Amino acid sequence: MHLDRLDDNPFGTNCWIVAADGSEDAVVVDPGFYADRILQAVRDAGKRPVAVLATHGHGDHIGQAAAVGAAGIPVLIHEADALVFDDAVAWGSGFPM
Repeated sequence: MHLDRLDDNPFGTNCWIVAADGSEDAVVVDPGFYADRILQAVRDAGKRPVAVLATHGHGDHIGQAAAVGAAGIPVLIHEADALVFDDAVAWGSGFPM
């Protein structure tokens, strides 16, 4: 399994790049900050993002989900947290990233 952890953000929140051994397909988990750095890390690992997964709806976990998933990559989140993408104050997500 390929596993990279990025935590260079103001909250120290972990963002993960996960891929099966031998696969170029990767899932980006909890992209809260710095989409450009996350996408560069994916490229540096020789992977391509195929999905974004948010473990929950706090802003430090979803802040850059749309930017990382901008190229038609699905953004996955539990249905109970999905409202954060339409409600800027839901789950405390309404702060700028």
